[in-house]
Amino acid sequence: MDGVSHQDSMDSQPNDAPAPQSLLEWRKAKGLLQEEAGAMAGVSKVSWGNWEMGRKPPRAAHLDRLSRLTGLSHEQILRPLLTPHRAGPDMPGAPLAEKEDARASSAPFRKAG
Repeated sequence: MDGVSHQDSMDSQPNDAPAPQSLLEWRKAKGLLQEEAGAMAGVSKVSWGNWEMGRKPPRAAHLDRLSRLTGLSHEQILRPLLTPHRAGPDMPGAPLAEKEDARASSAPFRKAG
């Protein structure tokens, strides 16, 4: 064995890579699935995904745990809650105004019937 633990390799990051700014960036930089990241944080894949996409905020105890695990600030973890969802206009979680805009813009292309 080379003397490097699995945890050490999980914490390392190439020097030229920018520091992650969100849970999504952190997870992708570590090469983890949502299920794996959730397990590390002690939560389900669904909870992790909700936090990552800004659908629901983590509880205070989870927020502290996430900050320690990822090295992200509370603000970085909560930022997706304050920004529009990345979901497409017809996907769950997309803001209502975005859905209405998408419908209005496609109206001229609908077949009259």
